[in-house]
Amino acid sequence: MDNLWKLDFFDNSTERSRQIIVFSGASDYACFSESGKGESWPHPLLGFRESAKVLELLGENSQEMVIGTFGDVDVYTIHLDTDSRKKLEDQGFEFRPVRNYLREREEDPERLPYELVSRGLHIATWLTATKFCPSCGAPLERSTKECALVCSWCGEAVYPRINPAVIMAITRGNKILLAKNAQSVTNFHSILAGFVEAGESLEQAVAREVREEVGIEIKNIRYIESQPWAFSRSLMLGFTAEYESGEIHPEPGEIAEAAWYDFDNLPITPGPPSLAWRLINYVKACR
Repeated sequence: MDNLWKLDFFDNSTERSRQIIVFSGASDYACFSESGKGESWPHPLLGFRESAKVLELLGENSQEMVIGTFGDVDVYTIHLDTDSRKKLEDQGFEFRPVRNYLREREEDPERLPYELVSRGLHIATWLTATKFCPSCGAPLERSTKECALVCSWCGEAVYPRINPAVIMAITRGNKILLAKNAQSVTNFHSILAGFVEAGESLEQAVAREVREEVGIEIKNIRYIESQPWAFSRSLMLGFTAEYESGEIHPEPGEIAEAAWYDFDNLPITPGPPSLAWRLINYVKACR
């Protein structure tokens, strides 16, 4: 994780600089300023004047929440509806895909860290989708002490939803198991992944997902690392494992095709900063 940002919750009474990241759509776009250099991607973190301009334009619709600090600046996130987004676009602000920024950010470490942009997207979409208490149905209000919403009636605290998911690089000698999603219209292949079910361990989830999606049994399941992934509000937990037995039978409706690929002849696979990319490169280096 980059050491330029911190997950801090600060005293709102202090005088500090404030900047914001603005998101729009279900989970796809961030608002960028016009301060980019040439054709390169600018920071999604708006400048001081731009942040003030956004808050002024949005007025009461600016439902911002602090997500951390970047250097000596407090960083907020805002999620826009269609009308609010149009107001900003009419003033010259541009919206671009967050996924593209995350990929290109790897080429320029001085840009805003992936983790902070991912956290901003996660919190922004959560705020938009979470309006009422799950216990009594009363409206929720922002907590002044932590990243949470508090019920205005019963006082229950509601925290950002995080969906745990496992992702695994399965090897068989000098080959790796790669699959193509049934919904994909490209020739893109990746390692298997899936959400953790209630009541199962992470290792059980890894074995179950592999069994369900391709019909084989695995062994030597080992945890490697994790990554927050805001597009599905997930915490991705990365594993490696080895083939044990069985023949590949792709799950209908989920997997279009799956096969063992030699590390020296891989199809199109995920790139940085995805955990899939890191796991593929990890097992490749461990051959």
